[in-house]
Amino acid sequence: MAVFSSPSSSSTTFSGCLEQKLWLKWQRTWMPQLKVVFPMDFLEKGIFGSNFAMLGLGDIVLPGVFIALLLRYDVSKGTNSNFYFYIGFISYILGLGMTIGVLTIFNAAQPALLYLVPTCVGIPFIAALLKGDFNDMFAYDEEEKPETPEEEKKEQ
Repeated sequence: MAVFSSPSSSSTTFSGCLEQKLWLKWQRTWMPQLKVVFPMDFLEKGIFGSNFAMLGLGDIVLPGVFIALLLRYDVSKGTNSNFYFYIGFISYILGLGMTIGVLTIFNAAQPALLYLVPTCVGIPFIAALLKGDFNDMFAYDEEEKPETPEEEKKEQ
């Protein structure tokens, strides 16, 4: 069974990770995490900055998998347009911008998935709804189906 075989299944997993992250934050449970740390005062002090921000690996990988599936969906349609891929990529940048904006304005760390899930999942699905591709996108699946005996006979 492939967990990330369709945009619908990956968006559900993506949303579930947000719920888990918020639950753990609410419980104040400490767990070791893979993370990317970068200086926020890079423009002023370069790589020797002292004010660091963290982006968890899940904040990079999960949206990346979802956006990659949007690209595969675009390719499966047979058109030369990568419309949903570009919408998903722009949505990711918008979600990161919102995360950094809230971090800077309120000077308080927040889970990036809090902003990435609604933008990365919501905007492409709304675009599909407006374009009339929502049902097709939700039904899209890359998981290989087992062949029936009738299909095997046709191939021979």
